[in-house]
Amino acid sequence: MIQLKEQNTPGFDQRWLEDSLEFKAREFHTHEKFAQRIHTLFLVQKVAGKVDHRFLNDRLFDFALKLAEDPVPNIRFNFAKLVE
Repeated sequence: MIQLKEQNTPGFDQRWLEDSLEFKAREFHTHEKFAQRIHTLFLVQKVAGKVDHRFLNDRLFDFALKLAEDPVPNIRFNFAKLVE
């Protein structure tokens, strides 16, 4: 899982974090394996309080939203828990 640190590390700024998270969410949400797709929801849940709300809404939430119609019931259930 992603461990977010409160310290500043050279080369790893907010922009880098946001780009990395978006890249992983893009990769995970359409993966053929259930475990990879569900990690998109876990990623959004984990970073929700750590990143800017505009980034969360504009760049990450669309990936999670697409999983609301996933064929696997457990993914749809976890999506519902994410947005409640």
